[in-house]
Amino acid sequence: MTPRAHLLLAAAAVLLWGCGGLSSGAPADGGVLIVPASYHEASVTGGHVKHVGQPRPDGGNIACRDCHDVDVKGFEDPGLGACKSCHEDQAGYHHTADAGLADGGQVTCMSCHPFWVRQGAQPLTPWICQDCHREAQGQKREVEAHASACFFCHQPHREPFTRPPDCVVCHEVGLVHGAKGDTVAQTCMKCHEQHRPAAEATKVCVACHSDEKEQKTAATRVTEKALFKGHGSCGACHKPHRFAKNEVKACEACHKNQPVLAKGLSPKAHPTCVSCHAPHAANQPPKTCESCHKDIPATHPVTPELPACMSCHPVHQELPRGVAVKDCESCHKEAEFQAVVHGKDDKGQPLVCASCHKPHQYFVKKGDQASCKECHGPILTATAKVKKQGHAKCADCHAGLPHKPADSPKGCTECHKDKPSTGKGHVKCLDCHEKHDGSTEKGCVACHKLAELEGLHAEKKHQTCGDCHTVHSRKPGYQRDGCLACHKEQVNHEPKAERCTGCHLFEEPTSPPVQKK
Repeated sequence: MTPRAHLLLAAAAVLLWGCGGLSSGAPADGGVLIVPASYHEASVTGGHVKHVGQPRPDGGNIACRDCHDVDVKGFEDPGLGACKSCHEDQAGYHHTADAGLADGGQVTCMSCHPFWVRQGAQPLTPWICQDCHREAQGQKREVEAHASACFFCHQPHREPFTRPPDCVVCHEVGLVHGAKGDTVAQTCMKCHEQHRPAAEATKVCVACHSDEKEQKTAATRVTEKALFKGHGSCGACHKPHRFAKNEVKACEACHKNQPVLAKGLSPKAHPTCVSCHAPHAANQPPKTCESCHKDIPATHPVTPELPACMSCHPVHQELPRGVAVKDCESCHKEAEFQAVVHGKDDKGQPLVCASCHKPHQYFVKKGDQASCKECHGPILTATAKVKKQGHAKCADCHAGLPHKPADSPKGCTECHKDKPSTGKGHVKCLDCHEKHDGSTEKGCVACHKLAELEGLHAEKKHQTCGDCHTVHSRKPGYQRDGCLACHKEQVNHEPKAERCTGCHLFEEPTSPPVQKK
């Protein structure tokens, strides 16, 4: 026999002795039994450490031969029969998934109690549940919570298979919400799925709170609208296990430094977020301004993005302290609105938008002069009298109104082309006419003093201007027909004379009285 063969036999003898104390290295048929080299790996696995060399129930120590049919099959897998020969009491009750695993395999003793080291298992760990349950198994979701202490709730070889203790054994919970007389564990599991992270519990709130049969009042009824990005679970705002209204986290805890319209200006001015936003549908359209401000009719045009009120009163936009409305120019950027030079007020201050546009009634229809009356009341009354003469609309004479200068009105003759000036003293229309209603209440004698009249104007009967002069014509004309209209008895006086003023002067100093014949 070679030295190498002697060495192998010696090693085999040692291994066989270590394998439960076999007294002979030879099998029953007299041949030589060689222990496989893999024994070195197998000897340190959980199953072998727990069995080989340990006391048997009927006395003695467990040997390799007690499980392996070494005489016939050597060290092949002995199968489940070897387990049942000793663990008869446990064989009747085991894992509840008797129908098989998700991957098509069958649950056996070795599924949970492997002898060989398996990925994710420690050598002395009797159960390796996570080998399977770290992933979903059919309808059962993957196990995340309580994954390291399955035995605390599960009894695989007893009835019932699952017997969880009350949660308060491990969890110090002062449960208030949902406690209706069940055991603490049953109450907890109404919200908590046994093997899922605790944070997921608040995602199931809607299942109960959207049920009208369970939630009798609208205040406790919550729909899926309550959950959205940023408000992904009820626990984001409510204190878990309590959910008391007075313990809800303030909106400002997350929405830090959020400007709020008119906050601080009045105790009643939008005191909390829920003044406008429904707490369980905060991403839905908020309560309308009109629902509280019923007595304020808003006539400002509505923009596509915002309702009427918010176009001027931005709810969450930063404004100067104590200010609750944007500047008009922030929207009205056109040049005609940027420098309103319509005029000045009675104190000499430039007019601003609010001087003409009243708050909440800013919209003025084109041609509507109602807002003008406050300053221009008498003028509007005057122009109303001459509506047919084209003085009814201010802009007909004052171009650029209402937002541009009105200092240089259109000239009268641009419209009154048939009413030319009559020369010296009568060049300006406004010397005689009132500028807004066109009346001539001033009269000729306002300028032409009776005491200073020349020539025959000094005669009392010649001092009614309209008897001889026509409007917009300073001179009455020189034909004798004009004079004979009054002096009919002089029709035969100097019948060949073309005009009377050749002798009877009106513009010379008064002559001595003419003797009548």
